[in-house]
Amino acid sequence: MEYRIDIKNIEFYAIIGLLPHERTIAQKVIAHATLWYDYHDRHIIDYAKAAKMIEKNIQQKQFELLEEALADTLQLLHTTFPTIKRASLSITKPQILSNATPSVTLTLKFD
Repeated sequence: MEYRIDIKNIEFYAIIGLLPHERTIAQKVIAHATLWYDYHDRHIIDYAKAAKMIEKNIQQKQFELLEEALADTLQLLHTTFPTIKRASLSITKPQILSNATPSVTLTLKFD
């Protein structure tokens, strides 16, 4: 059977972006993850660990592009939890624009 975990509103501060001020001052980031996985033999996804991994990976690597952060973080999740069959991750930067909230999403399927 295939199950799905949604981890919503993972809030943290990170250096992420290309602009000079984005490289020096951590900004608020909100991430949402959806993980589809096969449950068998008690191999589960630890959603608390997954949420912390998302936060820590993005904070430590200080990505310039959201696209790079998404791809790298999804690969890390799959390596840690190989039962993940498909994963989607969104990163939102709610404070970067005064009149809009930009967000980028990547969905990957793993074989």
